[in-house]
Amino acid sequence: MSIKIELTPFEVLVGGLIGTARNDQALRGRFRESTGQSNGDKFGNNIEGLLGEIAVCRWRKIYWDMSMGAVGGPDAGPYEVRTNCSRLYDDLNLRPGKDELKKNKIWISVCAFTPVFRLDGWIWGDEAMKAAPCEWFRLGAPGRPPAWWVPRRMLHPIEELPTVEQTLQMMQQREFA
Repeated sequence: MSIKIELTPFEVLVGGLIGTARNDQALRGRFRESTGQSNGDKFGNNIEGLLGEIAVCRWRKIYWDMSMGAVGGPDAGPYEVRTNCSRLYDDLNLRPGKDELKKNKIWISVCAFTPVFRLDGWIWGDEAMKAAPCEWFRLGAPGRPPAWWVPRRMLHPIEELPTVEQTLQMMQQREFA
C-alpha cells in the first residue's frame, strides 16, 4: 500500500525555485552527469525530485531546511529519496557510482503527480544493489547507462519504514558489520 502526500501550493513554489537552482548548478557542471538524461528531462526531474524529498520530510515530520538535496547532503534526514516522474515505469532506480557510496542507507521510492506524491516503499541500498549481474541491473531508457531497477513489488511497505532514530541506529550497525 502506498501513502499519498499532497503538497501545498507554497511548498510546490519553494520546491520549484530550489529545484531550478539545483538544475542551474547541474548545467554549470557542479554535479557529475551520471544519468544520461537530456537537459530538458533534467530540469523537470530536478524540480520533481526535490518535491519528492519535501513530501517525505512532511510525512516523516523531518524539518526540511532547504539545503537538503545539496551536493553530498541528505535528501530527507537519514533517508535517500528517488522520485520517479515516469508514467510508464514505477521501478526504483539506483545508479552505479555515487549511489553505490550510499549502500548503507534506506532508499525511498516516490512517484510524482505534482502536487500529489505517492510514497511507494523502501529498500536498503545494499539489498537493491546486489552484486551484478543480477536481474535488477539492466539498461533503462535508450541511451541511458545501466542501473539497478528495483520493481515496486519488491520494496518494503512504506508503512514499515523504520523511524529516523531506528534508521540512524541501523545504519551505524550496518556500517560496522
